[in-house]
Amino acid sequence: MKKLFLLPMMVCLLLAGCQDPDDDVDMPEPQKPVSELIQGEWDGVPSYGSDSGHEQWNYSFDNGEFRAADANDPEEYSFGEYTLSESGGKNFIELVDNFESSAKYEITAISDSAMTWKLTDGGGPDTWQFTRK
Repeated sequence: MKKLFLLPMMVCLLLAGCQDPDDDVDMPEPQKPVSELIQGEWDGVPSYGSDSGHEQWNYSFDNGEFRAADANDPEEYSFGEYTLSESGGKNFIELVDNFESSAKYEITAISDSAMTWKLTDGGGPDTWQFTRK
């Protein structure tokens, strides 16, 4: 008798579990890879400890190469190569400029419109705040 009672319950559960999902449920867009998000033109503001916001740099990232120019003095610029890496679930960027100096930053946040870096190794500003041009 108990087996006969369980059979209709199992059929009901099977039918309820096989219905179509709601079409109006918004699924989040998958995050683009950092290598894709970083491409293009960015305005960057460096911070040196508590001193920040006094200068602005225009950065361009293009498939492993970068160019950085002082927004107030375009004659002051550097260029070089960048390398992206991931370790422990964190993303990093290492810049090596035309003078062979390097700096490694953790990319603490990145989206289509903004990006933040924190210095982990080398010389340079403690942090960078970027907005897409």
